[in-house]
Amino acid sequence: MVKLYITSERRGRLPIPRIEVSSTYPLGLFHAWSYIELQGETLVYPAPGEKQPTADLPSYQPSQQGDKGVGADDFVGLRSYRDGDSPKQIDWKAHAREQGLHTKQFGGDRADSCWLEWDHYPHLDSEGRLSALCRGVLDAVEQQQAFGLRLPDVTLKPARGEQQRVKALRALALFGETAP
Repeated sequence: MVKLYITSERRGRLPIPRIEVSSTYPLGLFHAWSYIELQGETLVYPAPGEKQPTADLPSYQPSQQGDKGVGADDFVGLRSYRDGDSPKQIDWKAHAREQGLHTKQFGGDRADSCWLEWDHYPHLDSEGRLSALCRGVLDAVEQQQAFGLRLPDVTLKPARGEQQRVKALRALALFGETAP
């Protein structure tokens, strides 16, 4: 597997540029090179905006039933470590494998949801709104919260998980772009 790091000045579709592959193996006496033209593209997502408390969103809908999403029996996944997390909840095995600090999350039965809407940010320009919505998507996924997305031309129904994250970020990346 090869990872390519390409910088971009704009969001949306980014064609993969021509790549030069070179080598001076084995002794550095000769330089062999070739160009590779790949057919394909990738998506550039908007830069995430500043973090904001989920409860401050105008369409945050807390559930009145359940145990507020916190339980002791049902393991629901890992999230990035935050200052103040209990050492008992840290996934020490992952840390020993040098995978970073993660906190174990245990679930309950509350189903909070929120709508991330274009109209919540009238004071921002288009790119600012997309950045704020991108931050909202990432925060909702990290908190394993159901969320919906409303843009002027796209509406995603509330859901949670990786597929919802991919759909939402794709919609934000392609906002205002005509289909190829």
